[in-house]
Amino acid sequence: MFIGLNALAGGFNVARIPVFDFNDKRAQCHLFYGGGVTLGNHYVISPRWGVETKVSLDFVHIEYSRYRCGTCGYKEDDIVTNYAGPTSLSVALIYVIK
Repeated sequence: MFIGLNALAGGFNVARIPVFDFNDKRAQCHLFYGGGVTLGNHYVISPRWGVETKVSLDFVHIEYSRYRCGTCGYKEDDIVTNYAGPTSLSVALIYVIK
């Protein structure tokens, strides 16, 4: 088992994504940032093969602007929100080269 610290930062400009309720709207963020912890484990299958699983749990601060449509420049609102929860999940197949 292993534990690690992580940090993340980035930006986005998304439109027409029904999952995030931006069917006809657009959201633009110049910078989001956060950090958290990564937990994982490595399972040995054979002397050369293994499987690694890990999950990252983070706190992220997001400031973005919401626009009326996907292509227009009319700004509806500036939104500041925070997210706490999983940000990544991975399963990796490992082969050891000797």
